[in-house]
Amino acid sequence: MKTLVKTMLAVSLALSLGNAHAEVGYFECDVTYAGSHANGKDYVQVSCPDTGTTSWHILAPKLGAKGLAVGMTALALNRPVTVTIDPDVPYSTMYAIYLKRP
Repeated sequence: MKTLVKTMLAVSLALSLGNAHAEVGYFECDVTYAGSHANGKDYVQVSCPDTGTTSWHILAPKLGAKGLAVGMTALALNRPVTVTIDPDVPYSTMYAIYLKRP
C-alpha cells in the first residue's frame, strides 16, 4: 500500500510540474522598456492589454541582440509586438518577439 501511495504522489507531482509552463503563449503587447543590464542579460518590459499585466521579461539567450533590437524598434516606432511569454510571471523568459504591422 505504501508503494502505491508513493507512486501516486510521484505521478501527481510530475504532472503538476509538467504544467509549470502551461501559461506560456503568444500575446500582443506594447513595449514600455528595453535594454541590457550589467549582469549580461537583456530585458524587455511589456504591457499586455489582453491580460492587463505589465511585467519585465528576460530575453532568451538565443534571441540576444536581435530580440533587443526588435524591442527597441517597437519603442521607437510606437508599434505593438507579439511575444511568447508567461505574462503572470515577472522576469520569466521571453522566447520570441515579433514587430507588428501598423
